[in-house]
Amino acid sequence: MKRDLLNREPAKWRDQDELAQKIGQTRKKAEKHQLVTLLCDSLARMTEKPKHRRPL
Repeated sequence: MKRDLLNREPAKWRDQDELAQKIGQTRKKAEKHQLVTLLCDSLARMTEKPKHRRPL
């Protein structure tokens, strides 16, 4: 619990930062493309708005 209070970045953000660093270090185009796809999907999931049901 203390770790969460002191560390302000959520785990998702840290994972995305790690992916971005891997993209910068990778030399093969196919690997970069795969990592970029993973990162974009992750970012898209973060920014999606929840779909609300219409009231009956």
